[in-house]
Amino acid sequence: MKALANQPIVKRTFRRVTAIRSGRGFSKTELREVGLSNIKFARNQGIRIDVLRKTSHQENIEQLRGLISSLSRSTKSVSGKHTGKKRTEGKEVPSTKKKRREGAKRRGSKEVPSTTK
Repeated sequence: MKALANQPIVKRTFRRVTAIRSGRGFSKTELREVGLSNIKFARNQGIRIDVLRKTSHQENIEQLRGLISSLSRSTKSVSGKHTGKKRTEGKEVPSTKKKRREGAKRRGSKEVPSTTK
């Protein structure tokens, strides 16, 4: 489930006047302060990231904390690695995937004729 994040803000100072505008995404430092170290995971969850920006704003961190708490409630935590076997009621059942026989050819593979005389 992808989350809908509010626009992160970016502050810019020009001649002692601070301008606030919407940014491209959250910076890496803001993600780290919230506890997200995996950028690919954040992108897959729908969080926009600006890899060029290095500043950290408290408003963006608060937005991310709310976003992360809503993500953690909606996603299920998957533990363990895939072993290729289905688990049903504590019993392990072999997978129903078809295994290729040894020596079987793949579709579309061509045999190269031998050039020995």
